[in-house]
Amino acid sequence: MRKRILAIAMALCLIITLLPATALAADAETITIGGVTLSGSADAPAYAATDENGAVSTEGASESSYNIKWDGSTLTLNGATIKGNSGKGIVYRDGDLTISLEGTNKIGEENDGNSAASGIHVDGSLTVEGGGTLDGVGLNRGITAGSVTFNGGTVNAAASADAVSSKDLAGIYAFDSGGVTVTGGTVYAEAEGSGGRGIWTPSGGVTVNGGSVTATGQGNGIEAHGDVNISGGTVVAQGGNEGIFVAPHQEFSIKITGGEVTVTGGFNVNVTIEPEKDTAITVEYGDSASECEPRTFIYNDSYTYITKHNYFHSSTETDISKLANITVGGVGLYGTDYRIAYAKTDADGVVTTDGATAEDYNIKWDGSTLTLRDATIKVTNGPDEQTGGIEYNGTSAITIRAEGENTVTGYRGIVTSAAVTIS
Repeated sequence: MRKRILAIAMALCLIITLLPATALAADAETITIGGVTLSGSADAPAYAATDENGAVSTEGASESSYNIKWDGSTLTLNGATIKGNSGKGIVYRDGDLTISLEGTNKIGEENDGNSAASGIHVDGSLTVEGGGTLDGVGLNRGITAGSVTFNGGTVNAAASADAVSSKDLAGIYAFDSGGVTVTGGTVYAEAEGSGGRGIWTPSGGVTVNGGSVTATGQGNGIEAHGDVNISGGTVVAQGGNEGIFVAPHQEFSIKITGGEVTVTGGFNVNVTIEPEKDTAITVEYGDSASECEPRTFIYNDSYTYITKHNYFHSSTETDISKLANITVGGVGLYGTDYRIAYAKTDADGVVTTDGATAEDYNIKWDGSTLTLRDATIKVTNGPDEQTGGIEYNGTSAITIRAEGENTVTGYRGIVTSAAVTIS
């Protein structure tokens, strides 16, 4: 019996030694880079190097010396130069891919008629992260993927076929409902040919809540068949037809709730401006940047920008006190009937908004009535200062309502440019 068990064990060992490496690493995934196929997994990553001509080779590449690392789910580019000719940029057809950027990386060449149709092609979703840079150039598209998320790094995705007139040209082309999302990093997307788009999402939207995005196309800067939502970061969109275009007659929308947005070429639909809590958005628009008149909207203000101008710019202020419409004890307060400002004072007359609430305050301001409740307000002026205890520079009459015992001290106690009623 023992001899039989030993013989079986030896046979199994022999079979295992005869198995190919890919059979031992059942979870290995393949990816094609510069025409070279790499098979790797988390336990057994594949490594490759690139030369100055953009050729990819596994010879001499190792864990300690590589330009490309593939672990079956994340592709790390570390100072890689990939020629990308004849459809041989980065091609991954087995699902989702993450690219981590280290150092300076390049795929393809501008104005090279033999370049790949797309510098990067992923059948699933693509996520870009890291702190490096990547120039991804293709004839028709810099990046093609089901959806694309940028979390870090600097990416320049370009469709370089400037002699081609085609609506298929796009710096970034995301073909499924996930569209394009930017949470961090810096993204440049450009289509040089006639009719091209910087960013094109034929089945999804575009969301920016961080980072920086610049999208330029001779057709449209950004074209989406879904909602465009901008809540943070910086967006610059420039198009020969429209700066930002969403598919009409499908109830898709463009909404700005934060960040900084500059659009040249206008929009094809109206834009909703809705500042987030404790922020304000200033909007400027006109035929050009020099012909704009700013308007500011505060949290709870909802404004619909009627698209009819070539140039649009919006910026977000997160320190609402900079927009104060009254100053009390040297502290600016911004209050309206729907956004009431509260402040507290101490025994020395110092005013602060810290810790002040609707239940615990000494000062309350709703844009028309200033309520003082057992408040001690004191402003100490220097030799050349003339700050009042309460200063109001508006044009509408206000009321100062006193509850309990209150003291106001300054160069002048109360300074107002409009009528005031004290009750």
